[in-house]
Amino acid sequence: MTSKPFGTLTFRLARLLWKTDPSELPRWKAVGLRTLRIIYAVGRDLLDGQLNLHAMSLVYTTLLSLIPLLAVSFTFFRAFSLDSGFERLLRNYLKPLGERGEQLAMQVVSAVEGLDYTLLGSLGILLIFYTVFTLTQKIEDALHFTWHIPHQR
Repeated sequence: MTSKPFGTLTFRLARLLWKTDPSELPRWKAVGLRTLRIIYAVGRDLLDGQLNLHAMSLVYTTLLSLIPLLAVSFTFFRAFSLDSGFERLLRNYLKPLGERGEQLAMQVVSAVEGLDYTLLGSLGILLIFYTVFTLTQKIEDALHFTWHIPHQR
């Protein structure tokens, strides 16, 4: 019984926030209305729990896609004899992590160097690009969910 008044209160608040056109208001009221809209939308999505689910999905997919993506990048750099530049770029990118960043860079470089590119073959390259494509698709889906975009491109 308590959920019905709360439901009508949130419905009224949402209707009040979204039916008003901020371009018709004075500047200070428009800024206030936009701020309240952001607070309402973030609170609604956090309470729904789907925002955390999408964030976890992106982290998981990114971590699974990292080594294949680095393998393709390292292969590209190796083909043009730029593999030392790739290692330097990775170390500079991970420098803010301090000593752990240096260890992580060494582990990533050793994992990527340990790959046998002759075994990778065309099927492996296709699977790597499929992984990159699915990661991009998950990012797009998460952004569509976050910004409430109803249709796909």
